[in-house]
Parts: sequence; C-alpha cells; structure tokens
Amino acid sequence: GEPFSQNMHRNIDLLVQIDYLTQAEESFLFRVQNYLEFKTNVILCREDKFSKKKKTDESFTLAKAATVSDIADMIGKSRRQTTEIMNNLRDKEILLNPEGAGLITENGRSVSPRTWIVNPYVIICAPRARSVELDGLTMRLFQHSLKRLKDQNGKKVTLPARFF
Repeated sequence: GEPFSQNMHRNIDLLVQIDYLTQAEESFLFRVQNYLEFKTNVILCREDKFSKKKKTDESFTLAKAATVSDIADMIGKSRRQTTEIMNNLRDKEILLNPEGAGLITENGRSVSPRTWIVNPYVIICAPRARSVELDGLTMRLFQHSLKRLKDQNGKKVTLPARFF
C-alpha cells in the first residue's frame, strides 16, 4: 500500500548519454517524484499527497496540484531557481503545464492555475501491470513527446521504451 513511482531506466540512461538533462534538472526530477499523483503524474502538494483522509462520493475533494512556490518549498530551492528549472524541463518535453480555468491567488497576486505533469516516459507513477494503467488524458498529452531527440553530434536518437 506504499506509494511508489518507477524510473524508466533505459530512457533516463539515453537522456544521460546524450547530455539532455542538466544536473539541476536531474535533481529536480529525483526530488519531485515523491509528489506525483497515482495514474496521472500530476505534481501534488505535499499535504495532499501524504494525507490519509478517506474520500467518499459525498465528500470527494480533488487533491491540490502544486504551484511553483509549493514545488520550490518541497525541493528546497528558491522560486526563481525552480521556475527556471521547470521552464527548461517544459521546453525539453519532460514537464507539461496545461493552464487551468479561473484564477487563484498565490503570494498576493492572481494567477491562472497550472497543473504540472511529469512525462511518464521518464518517471511513471502507476500500477505495475502488463499494460499501462495511466490516465488516458496523461497518455494523450505525452504520446508524441520526446520524438525529436538528438545526440551531441546532431544524430536522431529514439527512446528505448515507448509504451503508449
């Protein structure tokens, strides 16, 4: 019953071989994997990820997706450093942040809520099975990701493990 996530070893090995990720980005991914939501790979707030509250149909509450400030606190970095790392990972198709509807207040300012999702081709938080038991929307969001990878010489490389 303990929460777990799985590193996609062969994919991460390829990304390391081609120097795709910086050490700061690798560290970010290692630290944030503890907060991934099961079956969606959404980065959750620490409080919601580890809460033991039961969810019934009448009192269902959606776990709160972590903001950049929440993530900075969880990984022990400044908001500025965290923003820079996350933007780089978004540009590299390792993170995705579709904007939500409405506005929330964060640090005294109104912002559009963003849900940050880690690419399951790098880290996956889902049941172990013969087939992928990941949320369909998450799979659709990442199905074409990391297909334009190149090594240091500009030669196209392909992820060893693609499962959807």
